[in-house]
Amino acid sequence: MFSGGLDSTVLLAHLIERMERPIAALHFSGLSCASETLAARSVAQRMAVETWIIDLSSLWSACRKAPERTPRSGERALFGATTISYAALAIANARGVDSLAMGWHREDAECFPEQSAEALTHIRGTMALTGSRVSLKVPFFDWRKADIVQEGYRLGIDLASTLSCVRPVGGTHCGVCEACLSRRSAFRGAGVSDPTEYDAS
Repeated sequence: MFSGGLDSTVLLAHLIERMERPIAALHFSGLSCASETLAARSVAQRMAVETWIIDLSSLWSACRKAPERTPRSGERALFGATTISYAALAIANARGVDSLAMGWHREDAECFPEQSAEALTHIRGTMALTGSRVSLKVPFFDWRKADIVQEGYRLGIDLASTLSCVRPVGGTHCGVCEACLSRRSAFRGAGVSDPTEYDAS
């Protein structure tokens, strides 16, 4: 699963280093903004992996509790992460993929119940009930986001090219949304320079 953000980009490079089998980056468009999909496509191309882009915009619109106030407003949908995970598993199963990797980490689990260890247990239990043989891998689950940043530096990834922001300004991180604050905190925690360009307005 590949958003083009920091976590999923480091995950992709982490898997490329460790696996000899072909890897495809699965990106769901329409969940955030067009800039996210552009970033995902660009990063995946540089890493030379096949990219599958699936549009979920109509589903996401139906999940919104109220119309967006502005084109830049970002929000999380209840069961959003769960819905996306099941969608990815359905695609993997249909296409004969034997494993699906996600970039969830410890801070996700602490902040969002649907990305907790209990939620993973339920997802895997449902897969077993359906007879799915897709293996769900979450290699960063015990890591902090700062650990992921450090892994990105070790792998030599251009982290500035990743996009985490839920309401970017012309493709630039806004610097103040929840995702940007988490990103900034991760670079500080990793003790490395943050190469991200944030909007100054």
